[in-house]
Amino acid sequence: MKTLIYGLGNNFERNKGYIEDHYDNLIFCDGNINRVRSFYEKTGKDIVTWDELDSKDDRIGNILITPVDGIPDIANRLHVKGFSYNRIQVLAYEMEKEISKEEEFYYGIRFYGQGGDDAILMFLFKLLEIAPKDLSYLEIGTNDPMLYNNTYNFYRAGARGVIVDPMPVSKYLASLIRPDDKFLQVAVSGDNYDPNNKVTFYVCSSSQGSSIDKALVRDVAEEIEVSLVDVNYLLSGFGKTPELLVIDAEGQDEMILRSLDYNRYKPMVIEAEVNKADEKSLESFIIDKGYFIYARTIANTIFVREDKKTLIDKWFK
Repeated sequence: MKTLIYGLGNNFERNKGYIEDHYDNLIFCDGNINRVRSFYEKTGKDIVTWDELDSKDDRIGNILITPVDGIPDIANRLHVKGFSYNRIQVLAYEMEKEISKEEEFYYGIRFYGQGGDDAILMFLFKLLEIAPKDLSYLEIGTNDPMLYNNTYNFYRAGARGVIVDPMPVSKYLASLIRPDDKFLQVAVSGDNYDPNNKVTFYVCSSSQGSSIDKALVRDVAEEIEVSLVDVNYLLSGFGKTPELLVIDAEGQDEMILRSLDYNRYKPMVIEAEVNKADEKSLESFIIDKGYFIYARTIANTIFVREDKKTLIDKWFK
């Protein structure tokens, strides 16, 4: 059987050598029919258009996704066509596993978070004198567990935690690149819920826009039923409160932050997307719970517990 190479764009062109070294007996596909035809005219290699792609095609074994952007969305679309998740591999993940410590020493640490959030967070925990191996995290809203993800670099450095997303595809992708994290396929909101409660989760054609709030989803591609829990339920599963809480829950961030029991659980650092309309009131609410604002990034605000301020201040005196 052949390995289907999906995606003939820039990342494919950059990494053709790697693909040729690691995979043989190939067939090629892309969502852009003109790109497929052009590739065939130049190479004469086996191709299949997106419309022709069929999970029952006995020529096709596993699939390698080559684009960097939209990996969960591509995997979802392949799944809708009948391909089981366990037939799907991701080029970026496979190449990531082969990065050596020597390469990292010479070429520098790689960062993955959108807007460099993970670089800011890693520097912050250095100021707080907490090594990655001693750090745990709860991430609500994982989507892609590596690319544009704010906790993946901590995982690479030895930290472990719980990552949460309602999407089945995120669970599968996490098993490929973060097998030592615990993954929970649930939705999270601000009310007091337990896992016996079910809710409809509206999957957007772009998975980053998916939500339990249908009004926030531009283009509903799929509806799935998932358990709905609250943040305190998740935190009760930790032996100790995780040092880092990251929230990106598409419309639920504020409800989650306001429902958090700060008397029982008080993470050292909280990163969340603060809605601009309610920015001041929500920031004031969190500050009143014993935090200060450490940084604002493109999309998020990073709060640090007030009792840790002296650790940060001493580095800048």
